[in-house]
Amino acid sequence: MSDSKMDTDKQPEPEKKKMEDKSEEAKASHHAEKIRKLKKYKEQQREKMKGKGIYVTNLGILSRSNVQAYFTKFGTITNIHVIWDKSNKDKLNSMLIDFEMEESVLQILSKKHRYNHLILCGPNNEKMQRVKVMERKVRESRPRSPSPPPPSQISFGEIKARLSVHTDLDEQIQEIMYLTELGEDDIEERNAICGNISKTFAKNGHPRCVVSPFGSTVNGLGFRGCDVDIFLDLGEDENFEKKLTQVQKVRLAASLLRYIPHCCRIHPITGARVPIVKFIHRSTGINCDISFKNRASVLNSEYIRYCTEQDDRIRPLMMAIRLVCKRYEVAGGGGGCKISNYALTMLIILYLQELEKPLLHPLHTLQQCFDGEPELIDGWNFSFCSDFTKLPQLPVNRQGLFDLFSGFFCFYSSLDLRTKFLSPFLGKALDRTILEKELPPEYKDKPEFINHDSFGMDRCIQLQDPFELSFNVCKNLPERGYRTIMTLFGQVHNKCEELKECLRPGGFNQLLELDIKPEENADLPELKDMFGEKNKVYLAFILPSITKLTMDSCLASISQGETTEETSENTVDSKVETTPGSDDASDQIKEEASEQPKDAESVVNISADLQKMNQLLCYIFSDCLKFKQVNVPEIPIPVNIQDLKSDGCLKRKPEIELHSSEGKRARHESTEDSSQDSDKDGFVLTADWEVRLHVWAGRKRYHAQVYDTDQDSSVLQKEAEITGNQLNSAPPLDDIPTEVSFRHHIKISQGRTVLGLEMLRSRKKSFENLFTWLRSYIPDLMKRL
Repeated sequence: MSDSKMDTDKQPEPEKKKMEDKSEEAKASHHAEKIRKLKKYKEQQREKMKGKGIYVTNLGILSRSNVQAYFTKFGTITNIHVIWDKSNKDKLNSMLIDFEMEESVLQILSKKHRYNHLILCGPNNEKMQRVKVMERKVRESRPRSPSPPPPSQISFGEIKARLSVHTDLDEQIQEIMYLTELGEDDIEERNAICGNISKTFAKNGHPRCVVSPFGSTVNGLGFRGCDVDIFLDLGEDENFEKKLTQVQKVRLAASLLRYIPHCCRIHPITGARVPIVKFIHRSTGINCDISFKNRASVLNSEYIRYCTEQDDRIRPLMMAIRLVCKRYEVAGGGGGCKISNYALTMLIILYLQELEKPLLHPLHTLQQCFDGEPELIDGWNFSFCSDFTKLPQLPVNRQGLFDLFSGFFCFYSSLDLRTKFLSPFLGKALDRTILEKELPPEYKDKPEFINHDSFGMDRCIQLQDPFELSFNVCKNLPERGYRTIMTLFGQVHNKCEELKECLRPGGFNQLLELDIKPEENADLPELKDMFGEKNKVYLAFILPSITKLTMDSCLASISQGETTEETSENTVDSKVETTPGSDDASDQIKEEASEQPKDAESVVNISADLQKMNQLLCYIFSDCLKFKQVNVPEIPIPVNIQDLKSDGCLKRKPEIELHSSEGKRARHESTEDSSQDSDKDGFVLTADWEVRLHVWAGRKRYHAQVYDTDQDSSVLQKEAEITGNQLNSAPPLDDIPTEVSFRHHIKISQGRTVLGLEMLRSRKKSFENLFTWLRSYIPDLMKRL
């Protein structure tokens, strides 16, 4: 290792962050410079094209070759752009023709020729077509409207400075609320946006439309600069509402929003599970989203606001917890490894219900005390009693703000959330076995809500929505996100205990300066470095463990399906002539190693498990995602006893020559020095793949349809069906050029299965989108098997 690298590694964290920030600034500056040069180049091209082009129309039955042959006599043609007739794609509408010299255009447009351009056509040139010719005018590029200003944002620097003058931790939490909350001007701006939308729709045929903001803007927990989420009810009768789909409503809204001068960057998103219109408020830079699904989100926001008003401590407590989670990017918008702000708020509400002296009632109590007509949405009751005089009295709780804050992180860091079922409806955290046994009596007369899609036992967190009981608000949280959140909660709790023992000005600032690293990754090297320097692995991640029963069941279903012939092609001619990954292969390998040392037996078991995982992964790529395999997977064979030293390590790297039924040679890669570690961490299986279809784009639009209608098929079959639906709306795969070629590497290290992805060829940066998607898709799919 060079001295410069060692010096970099020894740099303190703040210096590393500064270097990373400078690197990001350099990248942004380089990108801006490229855009500026591109604009300049386009301007230069426009200048060069002035006076050298013509526009030809009234082409009749002429073909491109007829027109090109005619105008070639006036000079050298540099470019031809054909515009086809919209109603008849085989008929020419017009053509744009560019010449090398300006004199050619002047001659064509001269008085002598301008109105006398007769072109011969027909099988024997027996017909003539008079065409119209005009000078091609190059429009000056219109300057783009100025970008809206960025919305006002919270400043962690300002927060730290203001907190440093307070010693009392309760006062610091109150100060956080004052520094981050929406002001009166912010609320007025958001109300004005909703008012303008309502007026525009009323003037354009929807006089009874209702615009209802929801989310952080109205529940009292919004930070400065937060987005505005809007539910738009057109106010029409049921028959009209049924005629318009959500997508049609989105397109209607996008067209009407263009009449509002303050709305810019209007972008309808019709392919999402809940179609929305996104736009930016021009004068403030506030991002706005409009949806049309139902009022459920509006009523959820009303419930959260009701909770914040039950005690003066609840709102500052929620905002302080949200600030910490925002600081470490474990909550908020954007998906990925984050939970939503709504999910975080539900966690806080459940904690306040579970206190020894609770501050909030369970939702089922609020619904029992409601004496009006319930508001039902899709069969779920969204009504609740907001009159505290009708509710059972809660015991007096005199805990301080910081005690409640610290208690939240203590509560969840001490829970094993993988075994808990969290229900704000019940106000309890129960064991997940409740889903397998008799449900609590509070769920009597409620619609069936147990479903594997939301509440499968493999979900890291099962957090039930208090109203829509069949929805797990954390169901998409990946393993990596779960570990990060639990690490954060544990470290914040430990730091809170330290702050209680030693009060100091601005002590809360220490909670905003933690170094969060998931503990489960602390003992692992950089994952992508596990595969050696010769393999240019771009991204690596840990695959979830799969029980032997589940794995054998999946492989059995694969071998019984239509892929039996494809699977048999991968049979390896070696000492053990079996199909890799089958039970027979595992048994024969184990029998052969039964009399070998314990370390050798461990290697054999790991290689068999690795073969099974690789076979499953190849099936997911080839059958579920329709990737094309361009080589044979590499299959390791067990080491022999004579290749082992007395300590169980290999004396030498085994020479392996394996041949598939197609006669192709397969290799075994060893990424670690046999003198340093057992070869059980050195088995690496690889395969090359070609990707032609963007299977990661638009997949959600088919997901609900397939999973709701097909209850009998396996998860793998459903994923294959989703990809099949995508293929139906795309050209044949053979007609699509290869978008990405990549190689997968899979190995077992320290008891964990690691998958590495290496880019071989890619159009632009499509591989980044593919690999990022696979990073979350593959582990999530395997957990649902």
